[in-house]
Amino acid sequence: MKAKGFLSQRKRMRMAFIVCGIAIPILNFFVFWIPTNINSLIMAFEVSSPEGTKFGFDYFSMLFNEFGNPFSRISGAVVNTIIFFCVNTFIKLPLCFLFSYFIYKKILGYKVFRYVFYLPSIISSVVLTSFFKFMADPGGPLTIVWESLFGDAPMFFADSDYALKTIIFYTLWSGFGASMIFYTAAMVRIPESVIEYGTLEGVSFLREVVSIVVPLVWPTLSVFILMNFVDIFSASGPILLFTNGEHDTYTLAFWIYANTMGAGTGGQNLNYAAAVGLFFTLCGTPIALFAKWLLDRIEPVEY
Repeated sequence: MKAKGFLSQRKRMRMAFIVCGIAIPILNFFVFWIPTNINSLIMAFEVSSPEGTKFGFDYFSMLFNEFGNPFSRISGAVVNTIIFFCVNTFIKLPLCFLFSYFIYKKILGYKVFRYVFYLPSIISSVVLTSFFKFMADPGGPLTIVWESLFGDAPMFFADSDYALKTIIFYTLWSGFGASMIFYTAAMVRIPESVIEYGTLEGVSFLREVVSIVVPLVWPTLSVFILMNFVDIFSASGPILLFTNGEHDTYTLAFWIYANTMGAGTGGQNLNYAAAVGLFFTLCGTPIALFAKWLLDRIEPVEY
């Protein structure tokens, strides 16, 4: 009886621990997420006029008119956002996976690479961007190296030809850390016997990655691919910290922020920002669902 009572008490304590663990996220969801999104949905159709508040599609018409203007800031923001999405999906993700594989295989100097790639993810973004900006500003180490190799160095963050490219380079360098932890953890779970069998069969490095590692860690890899498609219209970099949107570096995320805060857009326009956010959410949802359907077509390998 005492044993049963003890087990029952342990179950109650375990249940209490679980409830306490999920109570705050659930409370946050119902208090902050639901009311905020319902209010944003209403604001997208809410139009103020001298006669009072009315509801219509005025802000959506304004958005479509801006799409027809080649000099529109939001049109450039969409292009830059797609660029960031493509870089994240087709360059950063494969590189991150490849570096994780090198660390998993414990190549020479893998511990150094582990710190080099993970360190930027644990340093404050403000500190890291300030350090990188110092490196790239006139007189900084990067400009000195550039001048020694190519001549006069450009203004990396004050030239429209270089500002966006420099931010993309920064996001590539600083964006490996967190993902590499998940990839490496998934690779460590691969049975050693499978890798040894491939070695005995004489499989090449590329063949091992494509035919063994990728199928065995596909559930983890597919989640990161899907997350990139979910964030297709919110892909961005530290625009505020580097350029504040100047020099053709606007992205959709920064454009919405600027209209919400009234930073460089001629004042706040919360309703227009809500309409733009809703429009691109509706555009991104079928893309994310199609990507999920496509990724689910690949069956994970059980082991």
